[in-house]
Amino acid sequence: MQHKPLYLIYLGMVFLGMVFLFSVLISSCGHLNNLDKVNIRNSIVFTDFQAVGDAAHGVVCLGIVSGKPIIKDSSGIVGQIVNSVGAIGSAIASSSIENKIARSVRPDSLAWATARGFERSMERYASIKVVDNLSSNPQFIAETLLERYELSSTQVGVYANVCVTSRIIERGTGKKIWQNRETKTISLSNLSPAGLFTPIGRSVTGIVNMVQILSMSDEEVKSVLLTAAADAGRKMGETLREDISE
Repeated sequence: MQHKPLYLIYLGMVFLGMVFLFSVLISSCGHLNNLDKVNIRNSIVFTDFQAVGDAAHGVVCLGIVSGKPIIKDSSGIVGQIVNSVGAIGSAIASSSIENKIARSVRPDSLAWATARGFERSMERYASIKVVDNLSSNPQFIAETLLERYELSSTQVGVYANVCVTSRIIERGTGKKIWQNRETKTISLSNLSPAGLFTPIGRSVTGIVNMVQILSMSDEEVKSVLLTAAADAGRKMGETLREDISE
Protein backbone atom coordinates (compact mmCIF):
# COMPACT_ATOMS: atom_id res chain seq x y z
CA MET A 1 0.00 0.00 0.00
CA GLN A 2 1.37 3.41 -1.00
CA HIS A 3 1.51 6.04 1.73
CA LYS A 4 0.83 9.72 1.14
CA PRO A 5 3.82 12.03 1.59
CA LEU A 6 3.94 13.66 5.01
CA TYR A 7 3.73 17.15 3.54
CA LEU A 8 0.39 16.31 1.92
CA ILE A 9 -0.94 15.08 5.25
CA TYR A 10 0.34 18.25 6.89
CA LEU A 11 -1.29 20.46 4.26
CA GLY A 12 -4.55 18.58 4.69
CA MET A 13 -4.49 19.15 8.44
CA VAL A 14 -3.78 22.85 7.93
CA PHE A 15 -6.68 23.10 5.48
CA LEU A 16 -9.09 21.40 7.87
CA GLY A 17 -7.91 23.69 10.65
CA MET A 18 -8.55 26.77 8.53
CA VAL A 19 -12.01 25.51 7.61
CA PHE A 20 -12.81 24.97 11.30
CA LEU A 21 -11.51 28.42 12.26
CA PHE A 22 -13.52 30.03 9.46
CA SER A 23 -16.68 28.26 10.58
CA VAL A 24 -16.13 29.46 14.14
CA LEU A 25 -15.66 33.04 12.97
CA ILE A 26 -18.80 32.89 10.86
CA SER A 27 -20.86 31.47 13.72
CA SER A 28 -19.61 34.15 16.11
CA CYS A 29 -21.31 36.98 14.22
CA GLY A 30 -24.28 37.49 11.95
CA HIS A 31 -27.49 35.92 13.19
CA LEU A 32 -28.16 34.20 16.51
CA ASN A 33 -31.59 33.06 17.65
CA ASN A 34 -32.09 31.34 21.00
CA LEU A 35 -35.54 32.77 21.62
CA ASP A 36 -36.93 29.24 21.73
CA LYS A 37 -35.00 28.71 24.98
CA VAL A 38 -35.78 32.02 26.68
CA ASN A 39 -39.10 33.87 26.74
CA ILE A 40 -38.79 37.64 26.36
CA ARG A 41 -42.51 38.38 26.07
CA ASN A 42 -43.90 40.79 28.66
CA SER A 43 -40.43 41.28 30.13
CA ILE A 44 -38.62 44.41 31.26
CA VAL A 45 -35.79 45.41 28.92
CA PHE A 46 -33.07 48.00 29.42
CA THR A 47 -31.96 49.46 26.09
CA ASP A 48 -28.59 50.90 25.18
CA PHE A 49 -27.07 52.24 21.96
CA GLN A 50 -23.76 53.35 20.52
CA ALA A 51 -22.27 54.60 17.27
CA VAL A 52 -19.18 52.52 16.49
CA GLY A 53 -16.75 52.06 13.61
CA ASP A 54 -17.38 54.37 10.65
CA ALA A 55 -20.64 55.59 12.19
CA ALA A 56 -18.76 57.09 15.14
CA HIS A 57 -17.14 59.55 12.71
CA GLY A 58 -20.38 60.61 11.05
CA VAL A 59 -22.32 60.02 7.86
CA VAL A 60 -20.36 58.66 4.91
CA CYS A 61 -21.44 60.40 1.71
CA LEU A 62 -21.09 58.78 -1.69
CA GLY A 63 -22.17 60.01 -5.12
CA ILE A 64 -22.85 58.63 -8.56
CA VAL A 65 -21.21 59.43 -11.88
CA SER A 66 -22.36 57.40 -14.89
CA GLY A 67 -23.97 54.91 -12.56
CA LYS A 68 -20.71 54.00 -10.80
CA PRO A 69 -20.40 54.58 -7.04
CA ILE A 70 -17.57 56.79 -5.85
CA ILE A 71 -15.43 55.19 -3.15
CA LYS A 72 -14.89 57.21 0.00
CA ASP A 73 -11.60 59.03 0.33
CA SER A 74 -8.61 57.88 2.36
CA SER A 75 -9.65 59.88 5.42
CA GLY A 76 -12.16 57.16 6.19
CA ILE A 77 -14.71 59.71 7.35
CA VAL A 78 -16.60 60.99 4.36
CA GLY A 79 -16.25 60.52 0.65
CA GLN A 80 -16.28 62.92 -2.23
CA ILE A 81 -19.80 63.77 -3.25
CA VAL A 82 -20.41 63.99 -6.97
CA ASN A 83 -23.75 64.10 -8.72
CA SER A 84 -24.34 64.31 -12.46
CA VAL A 85 -28.09 63.79 -12.46
CA GLY A 86 -30.26 66.24 -14.44
CA ALA A 87 -29.14 69.85 -14.39
CA ILE A 88 -27.02 69.57 -11.26
CA GLY A 89 -23.90 69.19 -13.34
CA SER A 90 -20.60 67.68 -12.33
CA ALA A 91 -18.81 68.09 -9.01
CA ILE A 92 -20.79 69.97 -6.37
CA ALA A 93 -19.75 71.59 -3.13
CA SER A 94 -18.92 68.37 -1.33
CA SER A 95 -17.34 70.03 1.69
CA SER A 96 -20.41 72.23 2.16
CA ILE A 97 -22.72 69.21 2.15
CA GLU A 98 -20.46 67.25 4.46
CA ASN A 99 -20.33 70.17 6.88
CA LYS A 100 -24.10 70.62 6.65
CA ILE A 101 -24.75 67.01 7.59
CA ALA A 102 -22.17 67.05 10.39
CA ARG A 103 -23.70 70.24 11.78
CA SER A 104 -27.25 68.92 11.52
CA VAL A 105 -27.01 65.57 13.28
CA ARG A 106 -24.56 63.85 15.61
CA PRO A 107 -23.58 60.17 15.33
CA ASP A 108 -24.98 59.36 18.78
CA SER A 109 -28.32 60.86 17.74
CA LEU A 110 -28.43 58.56 14.71
CA ALA A 111 -27.62 55.59 16.96
CA TRP A 112 -30.38 56.67 19.36
CA ALA A 113 -32.91 56.91 16.53
CA THR A 114 -31.97 53.45 15.26
CA ALA A 115 -32.39 52.06 18.77
CA ARG A 116 -35.78 53.74 19.13
CA GLY A 117 -37.00 52.09 15.94
CA PHE A 118 -35.89 48.71 17.27
CA GLU A 119 -37.52 49.41 20.64
CA ARG A 120 -40.84 50.17 18.99
CA SER A 121 -40.74 46.78 17.27
CA MET A 122 -39.95 45.00 20.55
CA GLU A 123 -42.84 46.77 22.24
CA ARG A 124 -45.20 45.88 19.41
CA TYR A 125 -44.25 42.25 18.79
CA ALA A 126 -43.09 41.07 22.22
CA SER A 127 -45.07 43.36 24.55
CA ILE A 128 -41.88 44.27 26.38
CA LYS A 129 -41.54 47.25 28.70
CA VAL A 130 -38.57 49.45 27.82
CA VAL A 131 -36.71 51.13 30.68
CA ASP A 132 -33.75 53.50 30.63
CA ASN A 133 -32.13 52.53 33.92
CA LEU A 134 -30.89 49.34 35.58
CA SER A 135 -32.57 50.20 38.87
CA SER A 136 -35.82 48.92 37.32
CA ASN A 137 -34.27 45.44 37.52
CA PRO A 138 -34.70 44.49 33.85
CA GLN A 139 -34.43 40.83 32.85
CA PHE A 140 -32.79 41.67 29.53
CA ILE A 141 -30.51 44.25 27.93
CA ALA A 142 -31.06 45.20 24.29
CA GLU A 143 -28.08 46.83 22.61
CA THR A 144 -28.10 48.60 19.26
CA LEU A 145 -24.77 49.32 17.59
CA LEU A 146 -24.84 51.67 14.61
CA GLU A 147 -21.79 50.63 12.57
CA ARG A 148 -22.18 52.65 9.39
CA TYR A 149 -24.54 55.30 8.02
CA GLU A 150 -23.94 55.91 4.35
CA LEU A 151 -25.72 58.18 1.89
CA SER A 152 -25.55 57.24 -1.77
CA SER A 153 -26.98 59.15 -4.71
CA THR A 154 -28.42 57.32 -7.70
CA GLN A 155 -30.38 58.34 -10.77
CA VAL A 156 -33.65 57.71 -8.94
CA GLY A 157 -32.91 59.29 -5.57
CA VAL A 158 -30.83 59.27 -2.42
CA TYR A 159 -30.57 56.23 -0.17
CA ALA A 160 -29.33 55.62 3.35
CA ASN A 161 -27.47 52.36 3.78
CA VAL A 162 -27.56 51.71 7.52
CA CYS A 163 -25.43 48.89 8.98
CA VAL A 164 -26.72 47.84 12.40
CA THR A 165 -26.02 45.13 14.95
CA SER A 166 -28.79 44.50 17.48
CA ARG A 167 -28.52 42.00 20.31
CA ILE A 168 -30.50 40.94 23.34
CA ILE A 169 -28.62 39.74 26.43
CA GLU A 170 -30.08 37.86 29.39
CA ARG A 171 -28.96 39.93 32.33
CA GLY A 172 -28.94 37.08 34.84
CA THR A 173 -26.54 34.91 32.85
CA GLY A 174 -24.83 37.45 30.59
CA LYS A 175 -25.56 35.23 27.59
CA LYS A 176 -26.65 36.56 24.21
CA ILE A 177 -30.01 35.07 23.34
CA TRP A 178 -30.53 36.98 20.09
CA GLN A 179 -28.30 38.89 17.69
CA ASN A 180 -28.56 40.13 14.15
CA ARG A 181 -26.30 42.21 11.91
CA GLU A 182 -27.72 43.66 8.72
CA THR A 183 -27.47 46.60 6.37
CA LYS A 184 -30.83 48.19 5.71
CA THR A 185 -31.37 50.41 2.65
CA ILE A 186 -33.82 53.26 3.18
CA SER A 187 -35.01 55.59 0.42
CA LEU A 188 -34.79 59.24 1.44
CA SER A 189 -36.76 60.43 -1.56
CA ASN A 190 -40.20 59.96 -0.05
CA LEU A 191 -40.20 59.67 3.72
CA SER A 192 -43.37 59.89 5.73
CA PRO A 193 -43.45 63.04 7.90
CA ALA A 194 -45.22 61.14 10.65
CA GLY A 195 -43.21 59.13 13.14
CA LEU A 196 -40.98 59.42 16.15
CA PHE A 197 -39.61 62.84 15.48
CA THR A 198 -40.55 66.40 14.61
CA PRO A 199 -42.50 66.42 11.31
CA ILE A 200 -40.22 66.99 8.34
CA GLY A 201 -42.43 69.75 6.98
CA ARG A 202 -44.85 69.95 4.11
CA SER A 203 -42.31 71.50 1.76
CA VAL A 204 -39.74 68.74 2.37
CA THR A 205 -40.81 65.08 2.23
CA GLY A 206 -37.34 63.70 1.68
CA ILE A 207 -34.08 64.18 -0.17
CA VAL A 208 -34.22 63.70 -3.94
CA ASN A 209 -30.59 64.54 -4.64
CA MET A 210 -27.51 65.47 -2.67
CA VAL A 211 -27.47 69.14 -3.64
CA GLN A 212 -30.95 69.56 -2.14
CA ILE A 213 -29.35 69.23 1.29
CA LEU A 214 -27.81 72.67 0.88
CA SER A 215 -31.24 74.30 0.55
CA MET A 216 -32.71 72.54 3.58
CA SER A 217 -32.57 73.80 7.13
CA ASP A 218 -30.46 71.95 9.67
CA GLU A 219 -33.60 70.73 11.40
CA GLU A 220 -35.03 69.37 8.16
CA VAL A 221 -31.82 67.48 7.37
CA LYS A 222 -31.72 66.15 10.91
CA SER A 223 -35.34 65.01 10.77
CA VAL A 224 -34.87 63.17 7.46
CA LEU A 225 -31.73 61.35 8.60
CA LEU A 226 -33.19 60.43 12.01
CA THR A 227 -36.39 59.15 10.42
CA ALA A 228 -34.36 56.94 8.08
CA ALA A 229 -32.31 55.64 11.02
CA ALA A 230 -35.47 54.80 12.95
CA ASP A 231 -36.84 52.99 9.90
CA ALA A 232 -33.67 50.89 9.75
CA GLY A 233 -34.16 49.98 13.41
CA ARG A 234 -37.78 49.11 12.74
CA LYS A 235 -36.76 46.81 9.90
CA MET A 236 -34.28 45.13 12.21
CA GLY A 237 -37.23 44.56 14.53
CA GLU A 238 -39.02 42.77 11.70
CA THR A 239 -36.29 40.12 11.80
CA LEU A 240 -36.86 39.81 15.55
CA ARG A 241 -40.59 39.37 14.93
CA GLU A 242 -39.93 36.56 12.47
CA ASP A 243 -37.65 34.82 14.97
CA ILE A 244 -40.19 35.16 17.78
CA SER A 245 -42.86 33.56 15.62
CA GLU A 246 -40.76 30.48 14.83
